[in-house]
Amino acid sequence: MSPDRRTMNGAETMAGYGGKRPRSAEVALLGVYEISKVLTAPGRLDEALGRVANLLSSFLDMNHGLIALLNEDGTPELVVGSLCDGATAQREFEQLPAQVIGRIVVTQMPLVIENVLEDPLFIAADTGAPRAVDPERGERYRSFVGVPIKDRGHVLGTLSIDREWEPSDRSEFLFDDDVRFLTMVANLLGQTVRLQRMVAREPPEGERQSRVAARVVQGVAGLVEERLVVVQASLGARDEVDD
Repeated sequence: MSPDRRTMNGAETMAGYGGKRPRSAEVALLGVYEISKVLTAPGRLDEALGRVANLLSSFLDMNHGLIALLNEDGTPELVVGSLCDGATAQREFEQLPAQVIGRIVVTQMPLVIENVLEDPLFIAADTGAPRAVDPERGERYRSFVGVPIKDRGHVLGTLSIDREWEPSDRSEFLFDDDVRFLTMVANLLGQTVRLQRMVAREPPEGERQSRVAARVVQGVAGLVEERLVVVQASLGARDEVDD
């Protein structure tokens, strides 16, 4: 099923490519590999999620990223954001319209909003988003992309990003790539959260199952790394042919 497209748009950028735009498949593979390494490392869940939120900006053109784990009643249990502390991340999450988060949770589907400054969900909520026209920088839009964090068909939370862009950049964006990448990351987050909660509830048996599952995730990371090498070699050969 395709994401809820209130309007579609997006970008693919990544540091470390010497100004050369990487292919989206290569970015996604590298991103999933790096994030899987963070999630399989020992440590607290909130710290791991914070590192993942910070990593997102290396693989996506974005302003902010939020990872929110929700209680059964929909209230936030834990919120972390990119390049900000927990209190700031909590405030940013609370500024998102409840209907936006609710739609992602209820439908269990991604939601893409091209310009929150013109979208009824955000306008009705009066979130305090910046004006569409800045006197100094000219006209700018702000987009929102959110996906559910799921495990075994149950929504555990949301992963979302926002970005500012200018109307002249419209042809540069492919939001489908953002949705695919964020969905892969959200799947890894869902598995990690389940394992952490399993250990907390049933320490002896939970730890054993967690170790087994962690080895599985590490195995997936190894396969991703192998695939990344193949993709990079293929792209390198293609570039040589093109030259």
